[in-house]
Amino acid sequence: MLFALLFGLAGCYIDTAPIEKGEVVVIASDYLTPDDSILFEDYTNDHDIRVVIHTISCDSLISALDEALYDSGFDVVMMSSLTDVRRLYSKDMLHAIYETPAGFPGEYISYDYDYFMVGYNPFVVIQTTDTLPVIQELDELKTFEHRRSITDNHSISLLSTFRTRMSRLELYGWAKAWWKNSTYEKPTLKDSVPRYLTLLTDYYDLPDSIRSAFPIYHFPLGSDDRYRFEPISICIVHDAENYKAALGFVEHWTNAGYNALLNEKLHTIPVYEGGALEGSMFPISPEEQENSIQYHLTTERIIHRLK
Repeated sequence: MLFALLFGLAGCYIDTAPIEKGEVVVIASDYLTPDDSILFEDYTNDHDIRVVIHTISCDSLISALDEALYDSGFDVVMMSSLTDVRRLYSKDMLHAIYETPAGFPGEYISYDYDYFMVGYNPFVVIQTTDTLPVIQELDELKTFEHRRSITDNHSISLLSTFRTRMSRLELYGWAKAWWKNSTYEKPTLKDSVPRYLTLLTDYYDLPDSIRSAFPIYHFPLGSDDRYRFEPISICIVHDAENYKAALGFVEHWTNAGYNALLNEKLHTIPVYEGGALEGSMFPISPEEQENSIQYHLTTERIIHRLK
């Protein structure tokens, strides 16, 4: 049985039909490319199902889903930012989650926003040498000069986690000080600024020549001694053509062994390790991350005001 289908208030369970051989799972993603289909070779080999990846921005995906009405051609969504997951959810473009993968921890399933979290993608500060002062706390982003190589959507996701512990005025003051002390720019070899705030996946996506120039990275912690992250999320498209195959795809990567393997390939942190990093560093909880989504629009307005 792929999933136990929660049916109605009576709590009955219904087995889903088996996946047919030769089916296709089509992924819409803003960070994966067609060549990245090799990341999912364990799934394709085990189930004889092809994985096709379309690299597409969230804006373009929303337009495509609007125009398609029922059959968009997409089955699964993997966006790099929780901000974009929220945008898709708000437009009723994600399939409601009623199916629970057997044995998968419930805290990694967002029933409110319709996404499965299968990994942690931490925010990191990279720098050229360890002789520089290390940004160990997120508050130090307001005082140490650096560049932001994260998008506005990632900034919204990051700042919204502060809103759960700050007033709106306090958050605006924090964001204003940070914005004043940093500018948006991708890492280059010619830049004299020796530090960048980025995501762990973006760091590993840098060309070898640039990554070797920034060999040091740290995970800055909040006042709660927890690091921040973007979730590696998987969503199923509303009215997905290959819905059964999409469910099977999700179930595969919620298996502990395959989950570790996928995150190793993505250079991210598996959920079954609780996000633990060297030095006994832990993330905020998935529940707190999910609760921060309610502040996305407020944070978005703050960022637009600062730009």
